[in-house]
Amino acid sequence: MADYEPVDISGVTNAPLSMLGQDSGAVAGPQLFRGLPFVVRGDGDDALISLGTGGGVSIPLGSAARRVIFAHRLMETKVPQGGPLGVEVADFVFHYVGGDEERVTIRERFEIAAIPGPTDIPGVPGSPYLAFTDTTAELMPRTEGPWDATGRRQTEAGNVMSRWYYLWAFESPHPERVIDSVEIVPRGPAFVIAAVTLGHADEHPFAREGRRPARIVLTDQADAARPFDLDVEVDRGDATYVHPLPEGGADDFVAHPFKGYGQEQNTASSPAYVEVSAVPSATVTVK
Repeated sequence: MADYEPVDISGVTNAPLSMLGQDSGAVAGPQLFRGLPFVVRGDGDDALISLGTGGGVSIPLGSAARRVIFAHRLMETKVPQGGPLGVEVADFVFHYVGGDEERVTIRERFEIAAIPGPTDIPGVPGSPYLAFTDTTAELMPRTEGPWDATGRRQTEAGNVMSRWYYLWAFESPHPERVIDSVEIVPRGPAFVIAAVTLGHADEHPFAREGRRPARIVLTDQADAARPFDLDVEVDRGDATYVHPLPEGGADDFVAHPFKGYGQEQNTASSPAYVEVSAVPSATVTVK
């Protein structure tokens, strides 16, 4: 069984991708959001589940899962005009085989939020506290950039903003039991669900721990001797710039007559180090 499994929601979709905006760039088909697989069904009038003031829908699941992950977004908000946070958007009711259920209230700026448009104030209404953006932070160009970005460059990474959706994960209190379906009961504000994925891995699907340093040693001598130019990519997490390490070890450092002044810069590609924050199932690629 795959660690993450997209759910077929095509039987209950009722709205086109165009409702996200003609210039949103949203596409249908298989997607990777933060390294997790999702499938946005259809490319016509039935790509999304659109709900609000009307009735709800029931999404068949038919599987046990540790987590159920939703790619969704709020389509209206009053926060920029001073509206309150925590507005109840919907109830997600998870029905287990055998008759039990778990009900979660989805609230604005907690499990879901609206995404600012091109003419909106940047950062308003803000990301939800309990959900994640559908993209991760990207490192700024390492060796170039405008002078007016000098202060921002000290953060190394750019702002993280959702392109199309926010990702929220329901953690099942009974991971061994089959969830028959999830009933979506709208409370009023308009919102959409684009995709649902089941999480079978024994992990939180989004990296939340601090970065850890990792040492990189290239075993191929030709690659190791090349001028330093390494990058690291993490599909389910984040990584910093890669930095070279001195060729000598700790004993060489202690025995050096100029110890305490630093070691000679290593211009080759190995050894090196990077700081990584990732979930256990992540794939780390050295380039």
